[in-house]
Amino acid sequence: INLDVIEENEKRKQVSSFISNFNNKGKRTEHSKLHKMLAENPSEWHKYHKLRREVMKEWEEVPYEYIASKIKNKRQIVGDFGCGDNQMKNYIPNNKIYSFDHVAYDETVITCDMSHTPLESESIDIAVFSLSLWGYNYEDYFKEAYRVLSFDGLMYIAEPSSSYTDEEKNELINVLRRNGFTVVMFGNNMWENRGKFFYINVIKK
Repeated sequence: INLDVIEENEKRKQVSSFISNFNNKGKRTEHSKLHKMLAENPSEWHKYHKLRREVMKEWEEVPYEYIASKIKNKRQIVGDFGCGDNQMKNYIPNNKIYSFDHVAYDETVITCDMSHTPLESESIDIAVFSLSLWGYNYEDYFKEAYRVLSFDGLMYIAEPSSSYTDEEKNELINVLRRNGFTVVMFGNNMWENRGKFFYINVIKK
C-alpha cells in the first residue's frame, strides 16, 4: 500500500469538499448578507482562494485569462467584478482596471458589495464576471454593471458548465436581457462552451 498516494488522495478530497461547500454557500446566500459575513470573517475567503489557486494549476483554461485575451484596446477601462485574488490585472497591464470583491486580496482591490460600487455612471468600457455570480440575487450585480458601463460597453461572463443546465443558462440570459443587455451570439449559440466553462458576452444597449 502506498501511503503517500492515499494521503494525497485524501488531501485532494478535503480540498475539493471545502471549495465546493464554500461555493455553494456563496451561491445560496443573499449578496448583502454574504458581504457582511465575509467582511466579518475574511479568513475563509482567503483560504478558499489559496486552495483554488492550487486547483487552478490543473485547469486547461483559466476563464479570466481567456477573457483578458479578448481585450485588445489598451484605452478601454475595465471593471473586474468579483476579482478574487486579483490576477486578471496582470494579463491586461496596460489597461486601467477597477477590481472589486467582498474581501481585498491586495491594496488595489476595492472592497464592496458589488451591487453598489463607488464608480460613477458610464465610467467603464468593459465589465467582467469571471466565476463570480455569488449571491442568489446576483441580478443586482447586473443592474450595477449596466449603470457603470458606457453605452455599447461589453460585459464578459464565465461560469462553470457543471453548475448550470441549459435551462438555467437560458434563465441567466433572460436576466441579462431584462436588465438592458443584448447578447453577442457565438454563431447560432448564445453561449460559448470551452472545456469546464461556458462564456456569455453581452453589450449595453
